[in-house]
Amino acid sequence: MDEKKTVVVAGVYLGDIAITLAGLSVELPPYVKDLDFAQLLEGADDLDAIKAKVDEALGEMGGEGGSAKGEEGRGRGRGEPPRGLVQAVLERAIQKGKFLSAGRCLDMLGEREAYVEKYLSKGLAGVGKGEGREAARALVIAANLDHKDGIPLFQYSGPALHESCTSSTGSCVTRIEEEHAVLKAFKYLIESEKVYSAIAELSPEERRDLLPHVVRERDPDAEEFFKRLEEAHTELGKIEQDDLKKLKATVADITRQVGEFAGSAGRLKPQGDEARAVLDRAVRTAAGLAKEFADAGALVDGWQFRRLERRLEQLLESGDDIKQARKALGEGGGAETALAGTDELIARLKQEDILKRVDEIEKQLIATQVTILGRSVHSQEHWQYLRELSFKYPSSPLVCCLRHINDRWMVVPVWDAPVTRLLMQ
Repeated sequence: MDEKKTVVVAGVYLGDIAITLAGLSVELPPYVKDLDFAQLLEGADDLDAIKAKVDEALGEMGGEGGSAKGEEGRGRGRGEPPRGLVQAVLERAIQKGKFLSAGRCLDMLGEREAYVEKYLSKGLAGVGKGEGREAARALVIAANLDHKDGIPLFQYSGPALHESCTSSTGSCVTRIEEEHAVLKAFKYLIESEKVYSAIAELSPEERRDLLPHVVRERDPDAEEFFKRLEEAHTELGKIEQDDLKKLKATVADITRQVGEFAGSAGRLKPQGDEARAVLDRAVRTAAGLAKEFADAGALVDGWQFRRLERRLEQLLESGDDIKQARKALGEGGGAETALAGTDELIARLKQEDILKRVDEIEKQLIATQVTILGRSVHSQEHWQYLRELSFKYPSSPLVCCLRHINDRWMVVPVWDAPVTRLLMQ
């Protein structure tokens, strides 16, 4: 084949209307000149049939992009490619999933609406027959052909599903009741008002049955993602049942002990001015600690580890005051009972390095985002994780949401979400 014909054949083979049109140009444009299409086509399937279509089309045009001949050629005009050639590119583009090229072909043919209807009807017929996989394929093709960009830009529309989740998760797709969650999932996945409206007319049972197939059509790597999601869910569960549960028990013990210290310190009877000054300092320390740890359990539940660490630091720093109070007040009696427990608690917390323990729990929780995505992101921000998750796994925004951790947010699996239940069956 000569160079121009090779380019045209390659364009049809690839389902790429831009390359096809480049081969029909009087002079090859720069973007195809240095590409080795002959090597690309070597051993390609269906090459003879494609060459035959190209020969026919070039014949209609009077040769390699030359002046058109015959009645059809004169009617079409010099710069317009043959319909048969555009139709051939269209078929390959749909087959290969190149919907931006397919859409351009349909605009050239004036058949975009007709093709959307064709695949929409095929999809709805498949639903009626219970052929979920085939129905999903046809409906997604119809949606893509109806979309100006060929396919939805999930890296933007996915995070948009969670724009309000930092203020309220009540309306999140992972929190609303099943029927509305399924509809919201379809609206996100389909992103074609025409196709979505048709799906919305199906029965709730038909929509539930169809959704997993549409998810896997939109997200070919969904099974890989769901394994990651389950792994992250298991990791979170282990952290919550082991590390956080133990931490909360420790915090409860601290809160109890600090409360006892604050309640009994004021009843001590120091002897002498020095002892009284030391005790006054200890009483103020006890009152402050009691106030700081009153809601410490809620800090654990709310993953407010930085705030908890600051309070733990205050407790550890109070150790010297408590030791001095014990020394000034002497051994035995009420003084020993009031101060010894808190002194021993602080010693134990220092020995087990409680601050490091809290820090490790925080790091483990944040690392579950890496498990979900499969790698870390540079910014470590929740929106960046959402964007990259949505791009790599379009199904991910339907089964993940945001959770507060310190003064930031992180992405977490929502295992009890209606869509999660449907997809993990």
